[in-house]
Parts: sequence; structure tokens; C-alpha cells
Amino acid sequence: MTVALAGAGAVYAFYLFFMALGALQLELRRRQGRRLADGPLPTASVVVPARNEEKNIVRCVKSLQAQSVAVEIVVVDDDSEDGTRAAAESCGVRVLRARGKGKKAALTTGIAAAKGEIVLCTDADCFTGPEWTRAVLGRFDEKTTFVAGPVRMESGGAWFGRLQALEFTGLMGLAGGGFALGFPHLSNGANLAFRKSAFEAVGGYGDDAFASGDDMFLVEKLRKIGQGKYAWDENAVVFTHACTSWTEFWRQRLRWAGKNRRYQSPTLAAVQLSALAYVLLLITAFLAGQTTTALWAWTIKSALEFLPLLPASLLLKHTKLLPLYPVIQLVYPMYVAVFGTAALIAPKYRWKGRRVQ
Repeated sequence: MTVALAGAGAVYAFYLFFMALGALQLELRRRQGRRLADGPLPTASVVVPARNEEKNIVRCVKSLQAQSVAVEIVVVDDDSEDGTRAAAESCGVRVLRARGKGKKAALTTGIAAAKGEIVLCTDADCFTGPEWTRAVLGRFDEKTTFVAGPVRMESGGAWFGRLQALEFTGLMGLAGGGFALGFPHLSNGANLAFRKSAFEAVGGYGDDAFASGDDMFLVEKLRKIGQGKYAWDENAVVFTHACTSWTEFWRQRLRWAGKNRRYQSPTLAAVQLSALAYVLLLITAFLAGQTTTALWAWTIKSALEFLPLLPASLLLKHTKLLPLYPVIQLVYPMYVAVFGTAALIAPKYRWKGRRVQ
């Protein structure tokens, strides 16, 4: 067991170390005041898929209307069962009805109708600062095909939300680190931009049946035909909120974990499997009475996972959450084991009133 734990740990440690180097590189560039691309900004459209977001869509649209760089705003109603469509229309923006069901169908509808050269995507339960479009569009030059950006999870002050925000911040560090090293593998659909022509060239989302993955699966396709960048900039941050109930949290994390079954990159699949294997072996070692081995494995894992978290917490102004890091590391092994296994054995779940996979 010790040999297997060491093997899985070596792969995972290698990944974390280099992602941390990439994230640190981005943070140092930010502090040096990296310039945006010269010349006029490309024309752009923001596409917002929305289902049952009556409570959030107005805040989202208002934040987009307040941008310093004006863009076309296209809201796509994904067969909402509440007043989402009416709320969006009250803001005076273009509202379309999705052709088909699901977020990817809604996005595809909006992207097809978008008039801009660049398509920016965000979620209806998110909002942005006034410089978001400028910060993202300013990363595009003639060689750039797509740009991803960070998402800051607002904790709401409760301990449950603060733990979610801390975990989410670590994911932003891994995402940015990958882009910095030329290995774009993680991104978030709430803050993703790409050339419309590139989206069409790769066949869009294709016939992918997964409800999630509008971000990472698309990035996998786009990186094969062009260069990607990460907008590691406080002005490029998109804001979202933490889950407020255990049911919402369970369904969201199961949706995220379900994407792991679909990755096409052998490298990323190896990293995902090594991370899950490492956690499962760590738990097994502890239950088998190999306390010292389990404790060392946990300590090494915790130290390495902190490395990409630190620069991301500086960018997203979440350093006040760092004292909670030991707490999240105590529950994280079981968390990974539960959701990683559940996504494999129970691939279907309910999301916004639909049963999806």
C-alpha cells in the first residue's frame, strides 16, 4: 500500500507543484502591472444562458450594461419555469428562447445569434465589475483564440459558504497555473471568451450529452486549434455565490465531478485518477491502522495543495479565508472520495428541475 500511495502521490505532487509555479508567475506579472494588448478592442457579445434565474438575472444584466466597454448582451432563456424571461426583458436586452434543452443548447443558440467577433460567456447567477469586458478583451491579439478568467465565490459570511469559497479559490489557482504553463485544462463557464469563428471551427459543443462541461470540454477543443490566455486580473473577475443548502451543494458538486468521466486528454485523466487514488489509499491506510503513513500522506498533500491556493487568494482577495485551510483539509479526503465515487456510480442527478447527467 505504501508503494501505491507513493506512486499516486508522485504524479499528483508533480502536477500541483508545476500548477503552483504557473499561478505564482501570473501573480508576479499582475503585481508588475502587465499591459493589455495594443490597438482597438474587437467587437464582442456576451451570452448569458438562464434557467429559473428570476432572482438573479437582473443583477447580472445590470452589471453587463454598466461596462466601460459596451458589448451586445444576449440572454437565452432555457425553458424557465419562473419569471426569468420577463425579468431579463425588463432590462431592455435581447432575449432569445433556447433551441433545445440544457445549458449547452442555450449557449449554442446565443452564440449563433451573437454579432460580435468575440463571444464572452457568463452565468445568470453571476455579476461582474465595470471593467470586465475591457480586461478580458484586452487579452486578445491576432494569435489568441480563447481567454479564460477567474471567478470569485462570495461566501455570504457563513462557515459553510466560506469553506466553499476557499475550495473554489484553489481551483482558480490550478486553472491559471495551467494556462501560464501552456496546459489550459481547467476553466469556468462563468468567465470564458473565445472567437466565434473558432467555436464554429471546432463544431461547438458537438453532440456532448453531459449537462456540464460547457467550459472545460470546449477548452479541450479550442486549444487544439489556437492559443489560450488567462486573464489573471482583478478587473477580469466574475462574482458568484456559494450554495446555501446541502442539497444544492450536493447536486452542484456531483455535476462538477461528473465531468471527470468525459476528459479526452490522457494527461489530465492521469492526474485526476492519481488524485482520486491518492485520497482513497490515504483513507485506506488510516482505516488499516497505518496511522503514521496516512498522517505523512495527508501532510504532504495539504502542503502541496496550499501552493496554488496562495496566489489565487491574493488575486481574489480571499486571504482572510486561509485560516480555514486546515479545516477544509481535514474533511477534503472524504469529500473527494464521496463525490469522485458518486459521479462514477450515480451519473444522473437533478439540476434546476431536470434529470441530467
